[in-house]
Amino acid sequence: MKPEETQKIKVTDKLMSTGKTHVKLSEIKQKLIDNPENKFIYAVITKDEIKRVLNDCSGVFTRPTYGVDEDENQTFLMQSFMELVTSKQNIVTTHSLFLNLANEDIGNLRELLKEYNLILDEVPDVVGVRKEMIGDVNEFYENGTIIIDEKDNNKVSWNPLKANLKNSSLSELKNRIEQGSITAVMIKDEKSPSGKKILAMVWNYPEAIFRAFNSVEVLTYLFEDSLFRAYLRVHKFGYTMPVYYTEHLYIKKVKSLISVYEGKYNNIGDDGFSLSHRWYKITKENNKTRPEEIKTLKQNTINFFRNQNTTSYENAFSVYKDQETKLQGRGYTKFKEVIKDGEKVRINKCFIAINARATNDYSHKKSIAYLANRFYDKRLFSYFNQYEVNVSQDGLALSELLQLIFRGNIRNMNKIYADGTPLDASMMIYIPSKRMRDLLNYWLNQNVNDVRNYRNRKF
Repeated sequence: MKPEETQKIKVTDKLMSTGKTHVKLSEIKQKLIDNPENKFIYAVITKDEIKRVLNDCSGVFTRPTYGVDEDENQTFLMQSFMELVTSKQNIVTTHSLFLNLANEDIGNLRELLKEYNLILDEVPDVVGVRKEMIGDVNEFYENGTIIIDEKDNNKVSWNPLKANLKNSSLSELKNRIEQGSITAVMIKDEKSPSGKKILAMVWNYPEAIFRAFNSVEVLTYLFEDSLFRAYLRVHKFGYTMPVYYTEHLYIKKVKSLISVYEGKYNNIGDDGFSLSHRWYKITKENNKTRPEEIKTLKQNTINFFRNQNTTSYENAFSVYKDQETKLQGRGYTKFKEVIKDGEKVRINKCFIAINARATNDYSHKKSIAYLANRFYDKRLFSYFNQYEVNVSQDGLALSELLQLIFRGNIRNMNKIYADGTPLDASMMIYIPSKRMRDLLNYWLNQNVNDVRNYRNRKF
């Protein structure tokens, strides 16, 4: 650990479906028995996970609520959260509500939060590229409205002498800048008077909130390949992560239950960038070939499911959200009506979001088609490079792929029927992208050095 690192985060890095959450909740219950003065905030990804925590820890946790749905009124829920902290309750909440603390003045809560131990079930989304029009942002940079401190890794501040903001679309960015949570990614530009221009504005979750707690622990898998790990290194947090020597046994079990399709339907993904989000985009250069390739991919997917002994109830596919309707087909499309924003909408029960985590909704899916080749925004990598923090494209892609796979039937690998018979947790997976398929196969075969070498590829 570097000498400037202060607070250490505890990391429990274990494979999905190995009981991380169950063990941690049992530990919390025991700690409260040993010392009722212990205080915990447990943050999960979905509202369904809140229900699970409340059921497993009856009478232990309270969830913030004012009788409204979390998605409908975050303001009321945040007020409820703060009241629960003030009354020193043990709290279970979602990542999204916890991350909204970034918008609050926690000064009055800081002393109270020192008594709390924060448990993050899965890594939170604490860094991201802002979506403002970069031309407007560069105009503000050139006229001195925003100031970039190159000595402090391009930290952005607002010029107090130019406080008036006529562009309302940037008012939310101004608020973030004043919170001290915006950094600029700069590139050379000979046409600019300063010789530089802003490539991107990157938002960071305020580090002070994590430092406010008595302790912080995160439950996840492949932590070293997460953006949260990179975020912690940027902000000079240390972390401790025990080694679990039985991991290879779990991977061996997973390998025995998963079959990865090999055959002609994979030909479409042989190129290193095939099936990336950019590949799907129809441009002037590929407007004749790409629609035909997408049509071929859809037919390959239909044929894959047709060759499996599974029904649409047991089938699922995953791709970028804006490509879902283009690729849904017979054998893996099953609609249901839900209420969203007060209106009835149809959703495909066979579609799994590409970044799905921490949900059991698809644990009956025995055949899955993963139709993506995942690359993260390069501007994020430029941001981390400013702090000399390495992030792996392949590591991030593998981590997300494994999370997706473990939404399926493989989640049942450690479950048994009442008579002691194990549940059938086998799965068939179609991954036409050679890059993504190779990453999974390296992981299944535990070729650690191969994975490390693959991650070092230059993109």
